Amino acid sequence: MIVTIDGPAGSGKSTLAQLTAKRLGWIYLDTGAMYRAVAWKARRSAIEPRDSGRLNELCRTIQIDCRWSAGILQVDVDGQEVTHQLRDEGISELASAVAMVPQVRQAMVSLQRTLAKRFANVITEGRDQGSVVFPDADLKIFLDASVEERAHRRYRQLHLEGQPADKDQILLGIKNRDRQDESRAAAPLVVPDGAIRLDTTDLTIDQMVSRVLELIRQVGSK
Repeated sequence: MIVTIDGPAGSGKSTLAQLTAKRLGWIYLDTGAMYRAVAWKARRSAIEPRDSGRLNELCRTIQIDCRWSAGILQVDVDGQEVTHQLRDEGISELASAVAMVPQVRQAMVSLQRTLAKRFANVITEGRDQGSVVFPDADLKIFLDASVEERAHRRYRQLHLEGQPADKDQILLGIKNRDRQDESRAAAPLVVPDGAIRLDTTDLTIDQMVSRVLELIRQVGSK
């Protein structure tokens, strides 16, 4: 079974997908980490996000290796383990920018489909999983939440990880990423056909997981 969870930045996709996969013993496919891996390499190579030519070349040569430890995705870029470095707020914003380049998206879509074929049951999250990458997924979910709540969640996550965080800058960054994700030419953020919408503004993470587990049980019983 393939379950897709799409939604804007900060809606809770990653946490929800990770915890649900852990409860079920499934594989969690963190597609955002793959785009952040490209962004990480682009920054180290001094490639601007608007330089589609150099980004295209980067996608032809970069080696992104994904492996799982206790169901959690670990990412190596050109032989270097970079998982924790990919959570930097600057990398997240750069990832949204490079994801607008069609060549980058094509490369990542191919990688995501290849990885998903390795496993029997996968929960995958991102911004185009149900609409583009896995349009025939068994269950499609679209998460949303108010922009203020999404910014608060991101601030809290960074604070818990011991990273510097400014609430106003985070809010501005999320608004900018929303505009980029919704307006890009390549696979813009949309509600996938047949997706179940779930507003998480007033839900705890336990309530979100319980709701998704129930949806998965309903699909599995058909």
